Amino acid sequence: AATAAEVGWLRGDLWADYALSADSILLIEPPPANDRTKMVSEQAAALAPYDARLWLLLAAINAKNGLSDGKTVAQLKVSFYTAPNDIRLIPLRLRIATQLPSISDDELQKLIEHELRTALRKSELKPIIATAYRDASTAGRQFIETTLTVFDAGFLSELHARSP
Repeated sequence: AATAAEVGWLRGDLWADYALSADSILLIEPPPANDRTKMVSEQAAALAPYDARLWLLLAAINAKNGLSDGKTVAQLKVSFYTAPNDIRLIPLRLRIATQLPSISDDELQKLIEHELRTALRKSELKPIIATAYRDASTAGRQFIETTLTVFDAGFLSELHARSP
């Protein structure tokens, strides 16, 4: 993938493949990223800005490394806007969004609320909400609780029963 991206330097899809193949583990559990990881991901996003996975990858890298919260929120929003209904991205988007101090951003709250409603409609995705709730910041937990109170109070009771 690296060779293909370097040979086809202008093709965003090749850079996206390179970034996602080299750093696909970041979409599951983002470790601290090195400069090369970030450079490849930024190059891929610049050439393929339509690929929500790349924006989510960049948001994951920035969130994990404690970089600019505003930049992380912006990249996360682009991920939501470029693939609003891609359920494969819900787990990481919810986890990153509910851990950010910027959960108070109104636009981000609407996007997260949409993800939560989508996850609630599919029972197989409910464990994703439980994981996000468990790992969320205090503000993130409060937001999840407020949203679940409106959309599924029964599931909120289940979450409270499972939580230590």
